[in-house]
Amino acid sequence: MKREVSSITSLLGGTIVLLVVLLAAVAGFATEGDYMDNYIGADADMVGTDNCAMCHSDLAEEEDTHAAKVSDDENGCEGCHGPGSAHNGNVLGILNPTKMPQEETTATCTSCHEEQGAFTLEDWDESSHNEAGNSCVDCHLGHSSNPFFLIKEDVNDLCADCHEDIVTAVEAGDHGVEGMACTACHNLHGG
Repeated sequence: MKREVSSITSLLGGTIVLLVVLLAAVAGFATEGDYMDNYIGADADMVGTDNCAMCHSDLAEEEDTHAAKVSDDENGCEGCHGPGSAHNGNVLGILNPTKMPQEETTATCTSCHEEQGAFTLEDWDESSHNEAGNSCVDCHLGHSSNPFFLIKEDVNDLCADCHEDIVTAVEAGDHGVEGMACTACHNLHGG
C-alpha cells in the first residue's frame, strides 16, 4: 500500500512539474538565454499598428507611449515587437523587449534612437550601464505613460535602484547640487 501511495505521489508530483514547465513555455516565460530560440515570428509578415490596437487598444491610447507617438506601420508596434502575423494571441510569435537578451533589446531600441540623434550604439557599447549588463528596458518602458518613457516618474528614484548611496548623497547636498537630477551631470547613454 505504501509503495502504491508513493508511486501515485511521485507520478502526481512529476505531472505537476511537467504542467508548470509547459504552461511557462506556452505563456512565454522563457529565460533570456533561450527566449530568442523560442521566438516563432522571425518569418512573420507585418500586420500594422491598427491590427495590434484591436486587442491592445489600452496601450495604443496612452498619450505618451511609443505606439501613440510613432503610428506608422514601419516604426509602430512592430518596430519594437517585430512582425505581428505569427502573434495572434501566441506570446512566442511577438518580441517582448523585457525578455530579450540585452544585445537584442539595445539593438532594437538603437535602430530608431540612433537615427534621431539621441545616442549611438557605439556610445552605448562603451557606457558603464552596458558594461554592468543593463539594457534599455531596465530604465525605460515603451508603454509608460510619462513623457520621458521612464519606469518611474522621478529620474533620481530610478537611479537609486542601483545607486542608492549616491542619490542619498545628492539629496543631502554631498554630491553635486542638492535635489538636482542625476541626468543634469551624467550622460546615461554614453561613455
